[in-house]
Amino acid sequence: MVEFASLSNTLTGVRLETAINQERLVRDVAEQILLLDPNEYPLVVISSKLRKRSCKQTKFEWQEDKFTKPYMTYKSGDDSSGGDFSDETSLTVDTDEYIPYQKWDAFLNMNSGEIIYLTETPTSETINNIVRGAFGTTPAYMTADDKLWYIGNVVEEAAGAPVAIHTKITMPYNYVTKLKTAVEMSGDMLADETYGGPDWEYFRRKKGVEHARKIERLFWWGQRGIDTSIQNSAHMSRGVMHWLSADNIISNSSGAYTAQQLFEDMETIGRYGAGMRTAFCAPRALTTISGWGLDDLQTIPSDETYGINIKRLVTPHLDLNLVKTKMFQDMGGQSHPTWGNPNTLMVLLQMDKLAYVFKRGRDTHYIANIQLKEDDLQKDQYFSQVGIQFEQPEIHGAIDGVTTS
Repeated sequence: MVEFASLSNTLTGVRLETAINQERLVRDVAEQILLLDPNEYPLVVISSKLRKRSCKQTKFEWQEDKFTKPYMTYKSGDDSSGGDFSDETSLTVDTDEYIPYQKWDAFLNMNSGEIIYLTETPTSETINNIVRGAFGTTPAYMTADDKLWYIGNVVEEAAGAPVAIHTKITMPYNYVTKLKTAVEMSGDMLADETYGGPDWEYFRRKKGVEHARKIERLFWWGQRGIDTSIQNSAHMSRGVMHWLSADNIISNSSGAYTAQQLFEDMETIGRYGAGMRTAFCAPRALTTISGWGLDDLQTIPSDETYGINIKRLVTPHLDLNLVKTKMFQDMGGQSHPTWGNPNTLMVLLQMDKLAYVFKRGRDTHYIANIQLKEDDLQKDQYFSQVGIQFEQPEIHGAIDGVTTS
């Protein structure tokens, strides 16, 4: 018996799109599914483009040297109660601060203008054989923690050569960390025809972005260490935030952060190193800076920045390349005891003092077909064994609390 259409499915007039089952229409899907971009992992991109090196072991080291402190910190003397200080013959300074100095060195107490002169090379924190009020200055009372600033080596007539003073080169170290990201799909799914092109290609590219974001998180937040509580030990690389010097992490808790505060903070962070920093900024921090309406805020063409959106801000002390760092916003809302809330964070790095380090032959690469032979699926993976080399922490810095309120 012939089956006829029900009256409810019978239409009159012009045949419209609504007249057919919507699943019969070929959906208008963009041929290329949009993926995330280099702006999602800017630290990895910039460090790998500017300075990249291999290492032969899981632990890698580098060499650093520093100038000595240009001062000693006064702690006590043999006549600290007041009166005439010209007869003092000794004073005590902070631990080990005497080591770089020797006979004929002169120091200025900025609080009083007095010059203290060493007539013998110190052998301990208690320095004997000093001249108070040297070179026509007036001996004055000193309080604990006064800084005695080194002026220079004022050698007496007919004296021989001084003893050579030098610093010991240090060997900071870090580890490379293994990271893996699997790409896995069933045989049936691989055979399916999908809108927007093969799903496998899209899925593989997406997992590549996820893998890069893992490395980005490691480079920011990793804590150096070896975990032996598991069957086989695992190494974690120390990230930027754990390398930063506490003296160069500045916290703003006074409300809205201003351009004047930024200029003043650049005095501290710009004390050492070159005249430019890359400033990785939480979106809120960028909003705050853009709201100042500064004339010195310039956009740098993306073809000069590896596809990353960068703006340049010129301050009296440092030129800043401002990079939006979305990962700070993702981790915002909670305040870390050292560097505060990532949602209002700005981290300033001199990029030629960082290096992207990978174990030889084990930089990020793609490994195909790691599934078992009998499995009806395809399994690939992204693999990396990488870490970050962070040199001279004193020249980098961070500001917490860059916000509009």
